[in-house]
Amino acid sequence: MQKKDILYVFVILALLMMNYYSMNKINSMSEKFDTYENTISALNDSVTLTVKNGINNWSQKAPEIDINDLLDSEFYKTLSADQQAYYKELSKIKGLLSSTQAELSKQGELLAQIKEGQNPGVVSNDSISFKLGTKLPFAETDTTKKLQWDALVTLDKNIDFKFNYKYDVKIQTTYVRQKDKSILVNYKIDDPELKVNNMQNYIIPFDEPKSKFGKWFNKNKKTFNIIGGSVLFLGGGYLGYTLAK
Repeated sequence: MQKKDILYVFVILALLMMNYYSMNKINSMSEKFDTYENTISALNDSVTLTVKNGINNWSQKAPEIDINDLLDSEFYKTLSADQQAYYKELSKIKGLLSSTQAELSKQGELLAQIKEGQNPGVVSNDSISFKLGTKLPFAETDTTKKLQWDALVTLDKNIDFKFNYKYDVKIQTTYVRQKDKSILVNYKIDDPELKVNNMQNYIIPFDEPKSKFGKWFNKNKKTFNIIGGSVLFLGGGYLGYTLAK
């Protein structure tokens, strides 16, 4: 092999290395930008409600970023005091995978009537009187409500009020990857009277469990595809040059 042939080989290798470095840098910047954009969108996202088959589905995007990077960012300073406290507390947890918290509230009316003919009172023009020791029972009559209750009021020298309740509610939390690579946290609640006032979510960036080479190759596979095309082009050019000599 002549010196100029060796020079051609070094030029080809140099071009390949430059190509690899440039594409790897571009891919890395693009990936970081997409992740950052989704994180900012998630931190500003509001809670939304959809109802399907009588089930309330409350949703909000979750930021996907290293917790320390978030705490060190300028954007962190623009978050509400509640958000800052939430993420700061997460930074103290070792082995954190994901976290979500929601503030729930329930508001409704408790209405019931005394059964007709039971413990009747004496009705006058402007009042109702009961005998001392009368017991007035109340109960939830709507069996479709998740909160079932009953109460007993005893009218004596000291009025006694007993209130019993049972509350069975199902809450399902799911993390769903969207087409734009963002993550949506969903709360499915089977009590239509239960409302999600706000949500705070977080999930660490996820890497598929692969070998070190597998992770490296998966990260740079686009670059290898382009390098492959470059090898064919440059190799073919060099072969043609050699045959033409």
